Amino acid sequence: MIIIDTVIGSPSQQILEAQLSMDICMMTLTTGKEPEERDWHKIFLEAGFTRYKIMPILGVRALIEVYP
Repeated sequence: MIIIDTVIGSPSQQILEAQLSMDICMMTLTTGKEPEERDWHKIFLEAGFTRYKIMPILGVRALIEVYP
């Protein structure tokens, strides 16, 4: 599966201010927040996936490859 989304706190991300700004927007407009790498990890394991890879590609967005 391929996901394109923001990963807050990912060591591969270089634009921390933009990540945090998106997190604030998410908290202001909804009741949620942008997921951190550990949140993605938990989601993938609970869904039955065995591994994943996070790669920065689009500024603050990352390409997440998830494998069965």
